[in-house]
Amino acid sequence: MDKDRTHTMRTPFLPLFGLLLLSLGMACSRNSFEGQVIAVETLRTGDGGASSRLVAIDPDGKGKAPVVLTEGFADALAPALSHDAGTLYFQGKKNEGDAWKIWGMDLTKRKTWQVTFEETDCRYPVSMPDGTVVFSRYAAAGNDSRAELWKTGNDTAHFTQLTYNRGLNVAGTILKEGRILCLTSGNDATGKNPVFMVMRPDGTKAELYHACEGDAFPVTTGREVGPQHVYFINNHGQLARLDHHRPLHTGEVIAPALEGTFLGVTAGTEESESGESLWVTYRNGQGETGLYRFNAREAGLEDQPLATGMELGDILLVKAVDPRPRILPSEVDVTKPTAILMSQDINHSRLPAREGIADTVATRIRISGAEGILGETVAKADGSFYVKLDADTPFRIETLNEAGETVRGPSSWLYLRPSERRACVGCHADQELAPENVQPLAVKEDPVMMLSNK
Repeated sequence: MDKDRTHTMRTPFLPLFGLLLLSLGMACSRNSFEGQVIAVETLRTGDGGASSRLVAIDPDGKGKAPVVLTEGFADALAPALSHDAGTLYFQGKKNEGDAWKIWGMDLTKRKTWQVTFEETDCRYPVSMPDGTVVFSRYAAAGNDSRAELWKTGNDTAHFTQLTYNRGLNVAGTILKEGRILCLTSGNDATGKNPVFMVMRPDGTKAELYHACEGDAFPVTTGREVGPQHVYFINNHGQLARLDHHRPLHTGEVIAPALEGTFLGVTAGTEESESGESLWVTYRNGQGETGLYRFNAREAGLEDQPLATGMELGDILLVKAVDPRPRILPSEVDVTKPTAILMSQDINHSRLPAREGIADTVATRIRISGAEGILGETVAKADGSFYVKLDADTPFRIETLNEAGETVRGPSSWLYLRPSERRACVGCHADQELAPENVQPLAVKEDPVMMLSNK
């Protein structure tokens, strides 16, 4: 134990006044915002401009004015809480022309500190249970076409890039089971519309979590509510949810008959085993926005709105997560700059073969990087392949027939972290499909090297 942090009690008891001071100190240090709802409020200017700030709304304070949390900031968005609800993170600008920075705030002392100092935009923080912060770092300030996820400690001494898929990755939330849920778009795999992706906190094992059907797609981060559901708002302003136990195929719209627009959603103040108690921000047909209690089971707004007369958006409830989200171990070893990829059968796919080709049976794969083709390899008789690639480097895969024509692909931009080992059933196979309990022929030999020699 660190001697500088160790204090030995030299008396068998504390005097009565000492206990009194201790209890008063504990009472004063309690987070006074617990149970309140933090919301993004948009402020309009007469010339058509707008800025945002974070406010705390007390659901039990009838007529009580919201508390402005981000005084001194020209703009503030994307609130996120630590699992103990003691620290608020957000993206902020001190001055109007600044790049977005990540900031932290002690909700007890109302003191802020700067987490990132980059010249490019850093947005959408997520507080991790190990004390680190994950955020989206954009390619350039004001450029919303590409952002990768990064991680840093509170001391900002060390930054680690987590994703390398050349997309727009918006950090979302930490699930109780320990993985990060984020929105990804702009990647060729997902198209232009955002989808939910999930990954481990070290960036490994990134995979599709949910993609809405038709022309609907998520526009807010997912909020985990209760033991089963993840709620979000789609681009039609509808409240939607997923069953966390089977997110790929359980998307549903809640209260589709309501004519207004949902703008934000978070857990309700009361405990609910079914996860049906919510707070939502909602704009009615007359354009009036308010904070409402929402009963998902009854699919309706409850009571009269709070904080009317304010243009509210994203919200979150100030409440500790108990137990805290799991801290998952990492397989990343930065001393090993390569990674392994294996597929069980390149012809197993839920996607149709490319139109216009006579031979739709793939016999080999081609892997390309950002600078060109890395190599090709023939699949084994069972359709499997086994390759070694550069870590932290984007790549794409396409399957080829005997004539060299592309059967499927190119895939989205993929990546592997240092020392990561990934395996898949097939190419664009059903993500819920379990692999057959057989040893692929490809792994009986050494992996095929497809390194860029960078």
